[in-house]
Order: sequence, then structure tokens, then C-alpha cells
Amino acid sequence: MLDSEGIRTALAECSALVFPSTWFEGMPMTLIEAFAAGTPVIASDLGAMKAMITDGENGWLFPPGDADELRHKVTAWTQRDTGYKTAIGRHARRHFEQYYTDAANQKALLDSYRQL
Repeated sequence: MLDSEGIRTALAECSALVFPSTWFEGMPMTLIEAFAAGTPVIASDLGAMKAMITDGENGWLFPPGDADELRHKVTAWTQRDTGYKTAIGRHARRHFEQYYTDAANQKALLDSYRQL
């Protein structure tokens, strides 16, 4: 079992995180942790994953429960060049900074209060 630092290190070493959930996840911390590490996510096109991942920008989506399409996406990902993977990883990190940091959440909360 990895501690928080171990998780961050492992995610940063991955070229992508595969998240094949078939459930309507609320806000998977696993995705946020991957984005924080600059790791793109290949996930089911369902629920929060669909809302958090812009296909081709910070990760890739596939139909939930479709093992053939998941296999296709993972195979295609492994065949992509390093430059492409690095660019998607940078987008994943920017997505984290824009939406999931303490500062981003504080701003969103204060903006909500101001609107009230």
C-alpha cells in the first residue's frame, strides 16, 4: 500500500491512468490526483469522468463497459509519440490548476457568495 507521496510518485511515472469504472462516480479523487501529477486519464464516458475529461485534451474517453474499445484506446495510447503524450499531460496538469487547487476552489466559493 502506498502513502500519499508514493501515489503521487507512481502517478507521475505513468504515461496514463486507466479508469474503467461502470458506476456514476461523484468526484473521483483518483482522477484529480492523476491530473495533479500531469497524468492523462483514459476513462469511461460516464458521470463525473465525462464531466472532468475533455476527450483528446486531458485524457481519452471510451463507452462504459466496452472492453474492446478500452483495449483499442489503451493500444492506441501506447502507440502515440512521446510529444503527444507530454502535451496531453500538460493539459491534464493545467486542468488541475484551473479547477481543483485550493486557490481555484476558494475563488469558485467566493464567486458563488458574491453572486448571492
